[in-house]
Amino acid sequence: MIWYESLSLAIRAIRANSVRSMLTIIGVVIGVASIIAMVSIGTGSQQKIAAQLEKMGTNNLTIRAGSSTRSGVRAGAGTASRLVYEDAVAISQL
Repeated sequence: MIWYESLSLAIRAIRANSVRSMLTIIGVVIGVASIIAMVSIGTGSQQKIAAQLEKMGTNNLTIRAGSSTRSGVRAGAGTASRLVYEDAVAISQL
């Protein structure tokens, strides 16, 4: 019975190197736990973002006149400084 001899040899090796075996087990447990934690955090974040996007709705449209600047960087092109009533009428017809 080769499998019995292999099992017996493995058990003897584990007993002979108990500290090394314990450190290996701890390393594997920490590694698996960290992977599970990272996957859980990623999945939770993905669900939260999806819920926030769903809460916004599909029929909302944000319109801003001109270009905006944040920290000295232009975020968009445009020169208009305000919207007028005619702009609102034109947008509502789209």
